[in-house]
Amino acid sequence: MHVDDRAEHADRHAAARPAIVTVAAEGGLERLRTAGLKASIRAGAVRLSFHLYNTEADVEAVARALGG
Repeated sequence: MHVDDRAEHADRHAAARPAIVTVAAEGGLERLRTAGLKASIRAGAVRLSFHLYNTEADVEAVARALGG
């Protein structure tokens, strides 16, 4: 595979890869769990992993739970 082909391949498949986000939010893990959302703690921050099947409503639910 040529270098340009690899870049094009990566661009086409970028949406299929998860987006891992960390948020420093005091009590965030407890607030997410209370809202029925799954997350974990890494290095003292809430770790969220969004993927292809997550919707905008899922992201909004996280924002509401974290107070955003």
